[in-house]
Amino acid sequence: LKLTLLLCGFTGLAQPKYFIFEEKGRLGLVDLQGKTVLAPTFNSIKEKQPYFFACSKGKGCWVYNENLQLVLKGAYNSIELGCEGQFIVEKNGKYGVVSEKGAVILPLKYSEINSNKNGYTVTLNEKMGLFNSEGKEIIPISYRWIYTDEIDDNIPIVARLNGKEGYINTKNEWVIPPTYRDAFAFRQGVAIVKKGRNYMCINLKGEAVIQDFDNYVIEPSDNTYIVGVRKECKYMVYDLNGNLLDTYDGFINNWSGNGIFGVKKGGKWGYIDGYGKVIIPLEYEEVGNFSEGLAAVRKDGKWGYINLKNEVVIPIEFTNKEVGYFKNGGAEYYTDRGAGLINLKGEIIAEPKYNSIEYVRENVAIVLFDDYYYLYDFVKEKKLKRLEEIRIEEAPIADEPRCN
Repeated sequence: LKLTLLLCGFTGLAQPKYFIFEEKGRLGLVDLQGKTVLAPTFNSIKEKQPYFFACSKGKGCWVYNENLQLVLKGAYNSIELGCEGQFIVEKNGKYGVVSEKGAVILPLKYSEINSNKNGYTVTLNEKMGLFNSEGKEIIPISYRWIYTDEIDDNIPIVARLNGKEGYINTKNEWVIPPTYRDAFAFRQGVAIVKKGRNYMCINLKGEAVIQDFDNYVIEPSDNTYIVGVRKECKYMVYDLNGNLLDTYDGFINNWSGNGIFGVKKGGKWGYIDGYGKVIIPLEYEEVGNFSEGLAAVRKDGKWGYINLKNEVVIPIEFTNKEVGYFKNGGAEYYTDRGAGLINLKGEIIAEPKYNSIEYVRENVAIVLFDDYYYLYDFVKEKKLKRLEEIRIEEAPIADEPRCN
């Protein structure tokens, strides 16, 4: 089963209101009816909800909110989203941070700035440091690499010194010595590190809790309290103390962040939750990710959709080549004739006659015609607006190791 990932204007979970389109080499925005709401005068437009970032060479950049109200304007070459209510700005190769009101948080002098939950890693003269969202220095600019998901006195920070990585605290003291080839952020009290060819997990004391695995497939998060690793052609699920919970033959990488993972054993697929507990028995031939409360499953060669109680919501009767995940209340399904759409009741709302189709809302979808993507009314069969060039990523969502 392959799924088509999000198109332009589909970032985040909210239903899209505006779409980026191209006209004579310039970009603008249109609404759901194809009406121009932001004239095509920009060289680039990017969306990061709830903002649109629009830039024009020689004129600067503008930031608009979700209602297309101007939030920030400046003579910058680029603008990106920073911490809440703040933006990373760039001019002539130098980066800084400003607030929505234009107040300077960090001056335009750094060669690179990246944001985390409540602060920024900055690079200057090939050295890195850490500042909070108020512009206060937390870690001086003195390391070759530094990273954390968030600034917290109880969460160690990855730092690199003399080619090795370890962990420091917010007082700039080493709490786990720099002995690793690679080190990753602490999450739920564990971190993945690498010394030689293989990875291992350590706790806050630097003690190994899971050792010698090839790769990791589940990292702890706000709703996930397990670690999933690949080792010797198997997928092993551990709790945060390093206790083995179960071993599987296949695994589905969860892109939705809902803490539900597809697993395979004995040729059948099912699901586990963020604690490693089996919540849907392993009884299906193939499964997809849960989205909008439903997941595609295949049984006896046919596809349908189940909910988190393993109840069949859309009958398992589709004999199509494949089906997609739900987005905005619609999902793609594929036949030899092409791709169409079904709704959450399993009703066909667009016949399978398109090369590619992504549901938006009501009677509108994004459809591919002659190598171009259009905002399209599939009931009236009317092209509303040609959109900017879109890159579609298609990748298997089920992962099974290849073993010799």
